[in-house]
Amino acid sequence: MARGFHFTTSPFTGGDWTAVSGTLWTQSTSALQVQAGAAFEMIVYPTVTASEQDTIARLQKTGNVVSYGIIANWTDMSNFYFFWQENNLSRFSIYRRTGGADIELGSYATTAANNVWYLMRFTTANTTVAAVNYKVLTGYLTTDTSAPVSIIGPITTSTYYPTGYPGVAVFQNAGPGGPAYLDWAASNLSMTVANMTAQSGSWAGGDTVQAVGTQLGEEMIWDFGGATATSMTFTSGVQYQMVTPTAPAGRIGQTVTVTGRFGTAPWQFSATTP
Repeated sequence: MARGFHFTTSPFTGGDWTAVSGTLWTQSTSALQVQAGAAFEMIVYPTVTASEQDTIARLQKTGNVVSYGIIANWTDMSNFYFFWQENNLSRFSIYRRTGGADIELGSYATTAANNVWYLMRFTTANTTVAAVNYKVLTGYLTTDTSAPVSIIGPITTSTYYPTGYPGVAVFQNAGPGGPAYLDWAASNLSMTVANMTAQSGSWAGGDTVQAVGTQLGEEMIWDFGGATATSMTFTSGVQYQMVTPTAPAGRIGQTVTVTGRFGTAPWQFSATTP
């Protein structure tokens, strides 16, 4: 597993991310920014070389001619997959670049607003059919703080890149335009809940519970058998605190479903008589 970066904790790309086209990201007052030129401005994460990749990034654009997206299995500037916000066409799309030629594999019609943060997630998985390797691509998107939901895919392509790097890129379609901003990005991470300070609590709710795990974030949703926790407080990347809700009618043994940037994780919690 490899972590990415977040502006508040790692404001410069440093040695973790490498520019392969254009210039490195520069620091702004709130995030990392790039002023796109007439071609890809791209950074990749060279310590992730897994064939199957899962990359998520929080992105924003300030001008109508700037597009942005997530790169996967980057081999060189002529061969990779990308999940792309095509602003000039008012859609999000998945492409593969093979030998320098871009081939569209699927798209979803929606316009990305200026000055709005979007969470994008792009996954590549492997499958084999009749001894032939294929790559399965899926693009996810959301504008709020919940986990991104699938909008394109899974799409299966016979063009199979066995390795390569994940990355983030922007592109300026034409004319002058404002920069794109990257708040954070990470690749091949997973979320877990390793422990909760209480395994049971009152049916009426109101118990303070702390959870410990990995890749916990402030946007997480803690669902206790169908009821959402209250007073949810993000304390660190490994710890979260919340107040239990009133148990749904008839529910004693509850599965706590945790939803965050990097998927979902289950935990058991029992409600007792108040």
